[in-house]
Amino acid sequence: MEVNCIAGGAGTPFNPGAYTGTDGAKGGTGNVEYVQDPLIPDFSVKPYQIYCGDALETIRRFKAGGSKFDCIVTSPPYFNQRVYGDDRREIGREGGSGGVDSYISTLLGIFKEIPIRPWASLWVNLGDKRGSRGELRGVPERFVIAMQDAGLYLMDDVIWVKEV
Repeated sequence: MEVNCIAGGAGTPFNPGAYTGTDGAKGGTGNVEYVQDPLIPDFSVKPYQIYCGDALETIRRFKAGGSKFDCIVTSPPYFNQRVYGDDRREIGREGGSGGVDSYISTLLGIFKEIPIRPWASLWVNLGDKRGSRGELRGVPERFVIAMQDAGLYLMDDVIWVKEV
């Protein structure tokens, strides 16, 4: 398996807890017009590769390289379940009054950027979150509706059942 870690620049070690803006600087301005060197995966030798880094930055680099994908399997950070780094802008850490809606909006913005072919299959592993009274927040259902509103189709709903 090959793992390619995308960071702020050549020779910069990948640090999942540090935000690298799309301008390549730690704590960057998030300038969406600037895209680092394009990424062009070579699947002729290996059946898959894993890329780690800022989701939007990596996707934009794939787009710049002309890549389009047939299948994407991903498990984005769940809403308010874990803290993976020290950056408050980390996906899943959306707080305040817009909490779940902000989280869904962030995910939707990322998924809309992915260059997929018309026949592509997108698999998303997404968990729910309980509110203060123990009620489910409906995160996966809200995500599905947002994706449908954005023009994607729900073909199957796979429930992962874990034994207790």
